[in-house]
Amino acid sequence: MPETERHSPLDPPLPDRDGQQLTWGHLPQSATALALVQAARRHSGPLVVVAPDTPTADRLENALRFFAGDDGLEVHGLPDWETLPYDLFSPHQDIVSQRLATLYRLPDLATGILLLPMSTLMQRLPPIPYVTDNVLLLDSGAQLDMDALRQRLAAAGYRSVAQVMEHGEFAVRGALL
Repeated sequence: MPETERHSPLDPPLPDRDGQQLTWGHLPQSATALALVQAARRHSGPLVVVAPDTPTADRLENALRFFAGDDGLEVHGLPDWETLPYDLFSPHQDIVSQRLATLYRLPDLATGILLLPMSTLMQRLPPIPYVTDNVLLLDSGAQLDMDALRQRLAAAGYRSVAQVMEHGEFAVRGALL
């Protein structure tokens, strides 16, 4: 039986050829996140991390963000919908927002970490052009045609209300959205 090589989470091994698989195991608690951040810093492309379930992905995302710090290494989460098949309600708007933000950034993701629970791998995704064509990016202080913006938001399913209380609503006060 071959002896297992030991490596530090500060210097985890990476594959050196296409198709090579390496297994890291038995890392205690947050050492997994530390090793993944160190690997992502050394790797020339994005690192895809698949967690066994949503709670593990949530804990790992927090630890990854902690170890990534403010040095420019981005951690993108693609959460599970957290609904069951044939449920009569929609996923929470925070989940929808996070998924859309991550899907929008994926085509340009050159480095960093993409983290998702295994259940997310089983879900179909919209085509890239659909996501990029239907995203509305707003910048603070930008000049916009308010009527055109109202129509676009309404067509996308947002509701115009007097006072915004939840996701999916917008209010216009003169020239302010």
